[in-house]
Amino acid sequence: MQLPAGIMSPTTPHDDPADDAGQGGAEAARPEEPAPEARTPRVRKRKGASTADAKLEGRRLYLSEDVHFRLRMLAYQRGRKLSEVAQEILDRGLPKYDVTRAG
Repeated sequence: MQLPAGIMSPTTPHDDPADDAGQGGAEAARPEEPAPEARTPRVRKRKGASTADAKLEGRRLYLSEDVHFRLRMLAYQRGRKLSEVAQEILDRGLPKYDVTRAG
C-alpha cells in the first residue's frame, strides 16, 4: 500500500496564531494572566464586636418562611447579623420582666 505524498513528511509550526482560529489559536493569542503567587492576597475584614454584652446561647426557634425572610432582609439592609436584628425587634416588642429569685 502506497501512502500519499505529504502525509509522513514533517511539518513546521505556523508563525501567526491568527491562522489557527479554529484550532486553538484564540487561546494562544490571549495575553497570559499573572501567576497566582504574583497576586496580592485578599485580606478578610473582621466584623466588629457584637453589640450584645451578655453571653449568647444557641436556641431552637421555629419561624415561618415569611418571618425568617423579613428578618433576613432587614439584617441585610442594616448590615448586621440576623440574630442581632431579631434581638433588637424582640426587645422593643416584648414586655420587660423583673425576675428575682428567693433563696
